[in-house]
Formats: sequence, C-alpha cells, structure tokens
Amino acid sequence: MRLATISAVVLFATTSAFGGWFETESNDTPALADPIPHNTVCDMEALIGFADLSPGPAGGGDVDWFSVVVPVGCYLTAITSPFGGPTTPPDTIMALFDSAGAFIVGNDDAGSDSPPGADFFGSAFRFVNFGGWASTTFFIGISGFPDFGFSGAHDKVGPYALTTSIFPEPATMGLLALGLGVIARRRR
Repeated sequence: MRLATISAVVLFATTSAFGGWFETESNDTPALADPIPHNTVCDMEALIGFADLSPGPAGGGDVDWFSVVVPVGCYLTAITSPFGGPTTPPDTIMALFDSAGAFIVGNDDAGSDSPPGADFFGSAFRFVNFGGWASTTFFIGISGFPDFGFSGAHDKVGPYALTTSIFPEPATMGLLALGLGVIARRRR
C-alpha cells in the first residue's frame, strides 16, 4: 500500500492539469512565433492559450504562429475553439510545421458537436514525434478559412482558445504501469 501511495504522489506531482497563456502580437510569422510554455519533458500537461485572429493590414486577416517543443516519443494534440461556440467566428485553419517550415499535419472544421446542417469552425490535430526530425521544436500556424497558404488571405476574425497537450505515447505509459505492478508484487 505504501508503494502505491508513493507512486500515485510521484505521478501526480510530475503532471500539470492546466495552465493558461495569452497570445502576443506580432506573431505573424514562424520567426515571431509565441512559445507555448510546455515543459521540455514528456509529462502529461495541457495548456489553454487565448488568442485572436484580428483584422490585418489592407483588409486581410491575421495569421498566428506558435512554437512548441515536442520531445521524441511524445504526442502533441491541438484544438482551436471559437469563444462564441463551435459555429461562430472565427473559422480557423490550423497546421503543424517542422523547424524547416515543412507541413506535417493540418485540419479545418474538426468536430461533430455542431447542430445538424451547421458548419463547425474549430480545428484539431494529433501528432506523434517518433524522431527523425531535425529539431524537437515545431510550429503551429493558425489562420482563417480558406487561407491554406497561411498568408493572411482571409476575412475571418475573432477570439479563440488554443488548447494543447503533450503526453507520452501509450506504450511508454503501459510499460511504466507494468513496472510499478511488478515492483508492488515483489514487495509482498
């Protein structure tokens, strides 16, 4: 029992439930990306950022860029949620890029919780860093539909939340649980 209690305390002490951060302008290019303040280790952590696609120069729209460190062997999940609900502006597009600017994964209109016949304006993706990348720093680009080139060629504006989480891939967590189980059986 004592080992189980210590294991639970260690597990919960090394994880963070939620933390918040705010976008700063100008983060309109990867070079100016706001860092998402995740730990640089692969612990279970979720953060919520508050951002805004504001009107851009000459009537164009805003593009927001964020950098995030994803250690090898970790999952990154990201989702945008418009403040007014899933069918209210802004209609976001979101993508993940490596440190050289190469597209990895992206999404437009993720989700199924909007009323029948309505469009869902949030975006979401999941990425696993299995290694092989030049860096563990990646970039999340967020723009408005239909700006798949992330150039600001859209008129979608409004506040949104960006929720990100980083956690170990399930096999690692399973091996950790198995190891704790073996240790607990030997102590009896």
